[in-house]
Amino acid sequence: MIRRLTLRRMLRAQEGASAVEFALIFPFFFLMLFGIFDFARACWVANSLQFAVAQGARYVMTNPTGSGKPTGANCGSTAWDSTTYTGNITTAMQAQLANWYLSTASVPTPVATLDCDGSPPTLQVTLGASYTFTFMLTDLVGLFSAGLPMSQQAIVKIPLG
Repeated sequence: MIRRLTLRRMLRAQEGASAVEFALIFPFFFLMLFGIFDFARACWVANSLQFAVAQGARYVMTNPTGSGKPTGANCGSTAWDSTTYTGNITTAMQAQLANWYLSTASVPTPVATLDCDGSPPTLQVTLGASYTFTFMLTDLVGLFSAGLPMSQQAIVKIPLG
């Protein structure tokens, strides 16, 4: 005996209700889940940039004078050229960013300034890094299609002996 499927029977049927509910909820759950992943990735990138800049500042504080770092004797003369020194800082920061899989981050040339008027003379170095974060959901949702610019900066002032 074949039962005819009428409109009344279809409205009372419960067999596929959970599948329909899942089909309605899944896209929103999917977007929320990947939104959480994107937010976590954005926090990770911001933390990695901050760590690389902190390591660059640490390099400024601890590197030996043979790497281009000036001494107090450089204040009296114009012999110190900051190009080698800032190049070494940039290389150290780019290595840190590459370790954190952010090799496409840009590291502007640090600015090193000697202040010979103080006692003791000081060296001030301004360094930073920037990165444009792209979201995974950009193609699906269309938000932040240009990316989210992130940057970190540090200013280190050290006395020269």
